[in-house]
Amino acid sequence: MNHASEGISLQRRILLTSTVLVTALAGYGRRGVYAACVNTGGSTYSCSGANTGITISTANANVSTVAGFSVNAGGNGLQLFGAGDQRFTDNNASTIVATNGGSTALFVIALDGGGTDGAVTITTDGTIQGDAGIATANLGSGTTILDISGDVTGANGTGINAQNHGTNLSITTAQGTTIQSGTLRGIYARNQGSGATTLDISGDVNGAWEGMYAKNYGTDVSVTTAQGTTIQGGNQGIKVTNIGSGTTTLDISGDVESVTATGIDAFNDGTNLSITTAQGTTIQGSTRGIRASSSGSGATTLDISGDVTGLLDDGIYARNSSGTDLSITTAQGTSIQGGTDGIYAYNNGSGSTTLDISGDVTGTTGRGIYAYNAGFGTTDISLITAQGTTIQGDGNVIRVRNRGVGATTLDISGDVTAASGNAINIQDYGTNLSLTTMQGTTMQGVGNGIFIQSSGSSGATIDISGDVVAGTNNSIRISNTGTDDDDSLTLRTGAGLSSPLGVNMGDGVDTLTLVGNGDEDEVFLNTEVVEVNADATGWALSGTSTFDDINVNTGLFKNNGTLTV
Repeated sequence: MNHASEGISLQRRILLTSTVLVTALAGYGRRGVYAACVNTGGSTYSCSGANTGITISTANANVSTVAGFSVNAGGNGLQLFGAGDQRFTDNNASTIVATNGGSTALFVIALDGGGTDGAVTITTDGTIQGDAGIATANLGSGTTILDISGDVTGANGTGINAQNHGTNLSITTAQGTTIQSGTLRGIYARNQGSGATTLDISGDVNGAWEGMYAKNYGTDVSVTTAQGTTIQGGNQGIKVTNIGSGTTTLDISGDVESVTATGIDAFNDGTNLSITTAQGTTIQGSTRGIRASSSGSGATTLDISGDVTGLLDDGIYARNSSGTDLSITTAQGTSIQGGTDGIYAYNNGSGSTTLDISGDVTGTTGRGIYAYNAGFGTTDISLITAQGTTIQGDGNVIRVRNRGVGATTLDISGDVTAASGNAINIQDYGTNLSLTTMQGTTMQGVGNGIFIQSSGSSGATIDISGDVVAGTNNSIRISNTGTDDDDSLTLRTGAGLSSPLGVNMGDGVDTLTLVGNGDEDEVFLNTEVVEVNADATGWALSGTSTFDDINVNTGLFKNNGTLTV
């Protein structure tokens, strides 16, 4: 069965127009009520016993079960068609089975009529099995609510297929449940109405296509999964598309896995996009782990407290094509791994880009972290890595580009290791550029340790308290093409520079400031001024360098090499 069909029988019924449906319902009248479902007054029915298929066609049907009720049908199992509020309630763990190909176990259609908004409400703790499990189409103006406490299986169709044209669409599954599809989606929720779409999932969901797919044309869309759940899809584990006017929110407390594509794939065209994963979770995709893409008007925020893996592509891919801010936070103890880049962050909005990384990040054949302020309307870009973290990649392990109008700030408290290329590569077209590394860190590059292209309105400010190592080029290299070529480099206690070509500060009047104490045998090129800070307790320069001025501000400075002033 291909991606264009969800079972011919199911699709035909789901996609009936309201005009055709009204004609169909007029033919049913009350003739479809089986003797097993007793009218207890008005449009209320109580169903009992073992049955081979039930169809109830009446306005505002309110159908419930008694203990011992079951359906085992060759065609569709239990069908409700009618105007107004269509309700099915089973609190007796009933079994509804539809055995024939193209059949649906529980099928409900509602439309406006009789002075009542069309609405669908299903509450069941039973076992639902068919070629398709549960299918609903609300063509009316009301809500669609599914509260599922039992297992649902679509052997050759969708496990739960809920389509709504009214207001809100809500699907809740209880702890211990399994919703699955052998060939299609575990859960498909499509809201073409005016309200919100909400999925609150406390059980497992499996689908040969997507595990879960929520598509919203209304306002907000929200997907929540509980601790201990597993959502698995052949393509995406969880796919969310919000073409509506509201927020897109994913709060994931269980595992998510994709066999052939992306673990979590979220697209937002509304306002804010937010993805949160809880501690202890694992999000894994064959291509990307998480793909967050927004063309909306608000911020894109990822708050990651579990592991994320993209086996063949990025671990985390976050793209803000418009909107405002882009923010990615990872918690201590997390591991973000990509087959290409570990984290890819692209902001073309009007706000800032912020990455606050407290766990390890690995880009196997690409960059560990790539952060890009792409739009001229973007502002600041900031990257923080916490103590104890390790950022690894094939080359340009931390790659930061700022084409915006704000500051570029890197505060690095963990190690950065390149298999090839540079450890840190910064390209800045904004205002202030600042890079700080903390004591005990190592920036290990095969080409350059740190390479900065400063094309903005101010020079670069570099503050080093750890090791910077280059295999073939410079430990620190600055290339200036901006309006201010004057750069500053501060070496503090714990700093150690090692490279074949030394430090190259580039054009302008550049300043080396020494704070604390150390013994540095690196060669300094294009460094015009040396400032020995009053806090310096003893610095020795052992390389061959040329300076224009040396200012010793009551500190201690030693030259053990060839020094030209």
